[in-house]
Amino acid sequence: MSDDDMDEKPPGFEKIRRTVRGESLDSQSCSIEIFLPQHLVDHFNDEARMLDEAKRKVAREGRERQASRYEMADRASEEKTAAAAALTAAPVPAKNAPPKSFVPGIDFDPQLEHLVYATTEPEAVVLRTKLTPDEGLRVRDLEIVDRLKAKGPLRKIINPFQSDPSLAPFDRLAGRHPHFAPVIDFVKVQVVRCRANAKPLRIPPILLYGGPGLGKSHFTRDLAAALGTVCRRCAWDGAVSNATLLGLDRKWSNSAIGVLFDLLCLGDCANPVVLLDELDKVGRDTKDDPLAPLHSLLEPSTATQVRDASMDFVFDASLVTWIATANRVTFIPSSLRSRFREFHIVHPTAEQAITLAFSVAANAIEKTASPDFAPPKREVVLRIAHLTPREIYQVVEEAVGRAALNQRTNLEVSDLPAELIPLDGDSRLECEGGVRYLH
Repeated sequence: MSDDDMDEKPPGFEKIRRTVRGESLDSQSCSIEIFLPQHLVDHFNDEARMLDEAKRKVAREGRERQASRYEMADRASEEKTAAAAALTAAPVPAKNAPPKSFVPGIDFDPQLEHLVYATTEPEAVVLRTKLTPDEGLRVRDLEIVDRLKAKGPLRKIINPFQSDPSLAPFDRLAGRHPHFAPVIDFVKVQVVRCRANAKPLRIPPILLYGGPGLGKSHFTRDLAAALGTVCRRCAWDGAVSNATLLGLDRKWSNSAIGVLFDLLCLGDCANPVVLLDELDKVGRDTKDDPLAPLHSLLEPSTATQVRDASMDFVFDASLVTWIATANRVTFIPSSLRSRFREFHIVHPTAEQAITLAFSVAANAIEKTASPDFAPPKREVVLRIAHLTPREIYQVVEEAVGRAALNQRTNLEVSDLPAELIPLDGDSRLECEGGVRYLH
């Protein structure tokens, strides 16, 4: 077929022009014309239209997704900005001053109730939860806020001596712990002072030190009971950190509230007793000193504004009664010792040991025996009075089991370990300095 014939389109065919490029870089492209049957041309055109439509659909969906991402980012940015602005604009209560909605002497009696946190603090927590990426923390924070709102910001100041000026609980305490008489007198003076000055009950920090087994921890719990308040023990001879009292920072996945937030904000009273047991045995690291928070907590002026790191919540811990125990005070930093009123506890005399043994044995019976179990007899107490309070508790606990095994509700000398049962006619009390014979 000649070139002229190629210019004429055969019936049922369509002329198609295509550009063909060479395979090498320096080759030139050329255009060719071919005739194809009409049905093939229509088929290729349909496929081209479908391809173009698919490309336009993909591009359109891509633009829509991008626009949606921009919209979501703008909305999140607006919410974050609004939450941050609201948090910034939230009123900050003046130091040591309650909000205007609570007027001491009008809305509450400052001798009976104490404002442990500002009324704006729970709402500030709610605003901060919107900025918290951790879903678990958000749920926990909102649950705690519900508990705070149910309780309100006021906590009662427990002072049983408001209604009983006789101070009889102190007399009973002195009868059970005679070798702690100086400590009891000190606390009694503080109670009378606060009552005479119409001030909330506030007892300065106390440090009890002396040899092991003198009953320092046992006495602290009994002192809290005499005051009518709760006692929380923090053992410093184990694994503790500076988060024990004021919570673990929110940046950690196992963030948890501290002892003080739990006691004051989620508890029922503003003046609990916190027992810092074995304070001289704490391990200290330069990066995480467990004793560091105590420097501010033991000062009433700075304890009014303490912050729980886990909740990022400010509250007042100035009415907490701090009682620390130690065997050797030389292991406690002098910067902390200066904040305590120190009492050196010595071994009790023979008569004091008997009194103390009665107290510890009765306490052990109350906690380990049935309600109808009889108080310890004197002959039983005399056999255990030379032991430390810790040993007395363990011996009585075991003896209660033996009495129950014999279907008795009272202790007999035969319930004691064999080494504590003397020979006939040998009635004696071993104590520091030798053996004292009792008659």
